[in-house]
Amino acid sequence: MSPEVRSRLRRLLRDDRFWAAVILVGAALLRLLLFDQLADSPFGDYLGLDENYYHGRALQLAGGQGLEPPFFMSPLYQLFVGAGYALLPGTLWTIRLLQALLGLATLFVVWRTARLLVGRWWAVGALGAAALYHQLFFFETLLLPTTLTVFLVTLGIYLALRQHRRPRLWRAALVGAIFALAALAHPTAALPAATVGLFLFFKRLRRNRRRAPAELGLLVAAAVLVIAPVTIANSRAADEFVMLSTNGGLNLYLGNQPGAVGLYRPYDPQTYAADFTARRPAEAAAGRELSAVEVDDYWKERFTELWEADPGRILALSAERGLLYLNGFEYPQVENYYFEAEFVPLLRLPWLSLYLLLPLGVTGLVLARRRGARILGVAALAYFIGLLPFFVTARFRVVVAPLLVIGAALLLRRTAVTIRLLRRGAWSRSRRLRLGVFLAAGLLLVTAWAALRTPEVTRTYDNLAVGFNNLGTEAAARGDYESAIDYQRRALAESPTMVPARLNLSLALLDAGRYAAAEEELLSLRGSGLDPNRLATLIARARRRNGDDLGALAILQDAAAAPHADALVHAELSGVYLELGDAGNARRHARRAVELEPRADAGYLAAARAAVDDRAAVAHLRDGIENADNPAALNYELGRLEGDAELLWRAALAAAEAGNWELWAAALAALAR
Repeated sequence: MSPEVRSRLRRLLRDDRFWAAVILVGAALLRLLLFDQLADSPFGDYLGLDENYYHGRALQLAGGQGLEPPFFMSPLYQLFVGAGYALLPGTLWTIRLLQALLGLATLFVVWRTARLLVGRWWAVGALGAAALYHQLFFFETLLLPTTLTVFLVTLGIYLALRQHRRPRLWRAALVGAIFALAALAHPTAALPAATVGLFLFFKRLRRNRRRAPAELGLLVAAAVLVIAPVTIANSRAADEFVMLSTNGGLNLYLGNQPGAVGLYRPYDPQTYAADFTARRPAEAAAGRELSAVEVDDYWKERFTELWEADPGRILALSAERGLLYLNGFEYPQVENYYFEAEFVPLLRLPWLSLYLLLPLGVTGLVLARRRGARILGVAALAYFIGLLPFFVTARFRVVVAPLLVIGAALLLRRTAVTIRLLRRGAWSRSRRLRLGVFLAAGLLLVTAWAALRTPEVTRTYDNLAVGFNNLGTEAAARGDYESAIDYQRRALAESPTMVPARLNLSLALLDAGRYAAAEEELLSLRGSGLDPNRLATLIARARRRNGDDLGALAILQDAAAAPHADALVHAELSGVYLELGDAGNARRHARRAVELEPRADAGYLAAARAAVDDRAAVAHLRDGIENADNPAALNYELGRLEGDAELLWRAALAAAEAGNWELWAAALAALAR
């Protein structure tokens, strides 16, 4: 090797940019390996509850159906996923690839931000730490707005830091636009965005009173211009002001409902998946159909009632949530990192953990003194304050992970400087140094205690039952009933009293043709708090499929005579009467089903099947298509009856969106004929 080559090689190895590039390439390879292992796991094409929502909305957007304000959840992420499906048609892997690129961009911004605050080589260390924090690359595999929000918040902080150091009018506008996009990706970013804007304004006001208002005005104007189209669309659709989305009231209630412990818990675990926006309880209480905003207002009112009844409990919950946010356990919502790690070997490696990152990061952000570094602490504090009324979950907390990494770098750099000063005898000469050491040590002890403690709620959520139940539900949706049965039995082995898992096991047994076993599981659910109407219809269905029509009739007659009998019971009873040849009673109970719940498809289907002729059946089906919330099955029946390919295709698309693969297959089979 020539001296010139050796010299170039030495210069390259001494260049921090080279090592930053090496880390970014390693991070990209890590993601490729993760994708490879994920593809071989049950989570390769798995979609959780929120993921299914975004997936369905994105498919509609990619298909040209347009937006449907007011938005229930993240408007920007729906556009992001819809654009991904439209520009790069494919599967969930399209979005995972785009999110991996966003994740790498986040790492790059972390490096650039740290380079401004802690210098070249400490910045390389911060980049390496961010690349090793498992939640950043884990959430890139999920169809959730987390990765997009992390990138936008991190980029907004970097631009705000640059604006603080070298103010420019155009950069002030860019800061406002980026933070507005972050709020559109997730409304929890709205408070830190406003806080950073005010921080920049008051800092600038000290230096230049004439320029500060102009810079703040441009920042706010840019934010308003970005958010305005969504707010206008929401407000026009709702006929009242809706700024971003309509799930705030529900989340407030979920975080503070009776029995809340500070973590995520659905309002009713047995029906939440089927009623994602929590509309049914609100409409049942109101006795009428409600708009999206009225549903949101209903849950806000429920929270207000809880506050007025016991404000002390709500405040104590908020304090507990504050401690839980400082805890190192990655609290699940629907997604569960620890559960997925059981199937993906890469996730089981000892990556950088919040148990270490939180004490170092929080202490570093609190004590930050370098020029502009306090922007990070202000943003992180505002973000955590904005989350305190809701609930603790890993997907919320990961948004500030890049800030914690840079905070840890700030602390370690300051510690290295302090050690050098101590070696020179500065301890006895500098009272300020002694005070800083004691303060840092105290903060580290407190935050380490908060990170390492194991609250009782952690033990409650540190199990695999929910994960196995989710996998079983997904396996059943794609028709793999034996796998579904196995997963649900594993869920019950973890948590024998888990009602949703036993119910889903019963459904999988029904679909697998094991009717006696299904009935046995369903009978064990009596007295469990499960909706008695649903339980009665399922037990009757198991008996009917096992050839016991009279036994099914007795079960349903008792259920229909109860004062709380719903449309589903009468629709199921109509079907039993029809099979027994009693068309009159079949039509009577079908009519009763429609009267009880005119927005459900079950009554119209029962009426069509019990109709005296095809003409009457068509009339019932058309009436149902016009009034029912989910007319997929009605479209299928009408399309099959009239030979209408368009209706069959519409039924297939709606069934696929809802995950009803049995109806999807039937509609496609009818189209093929």
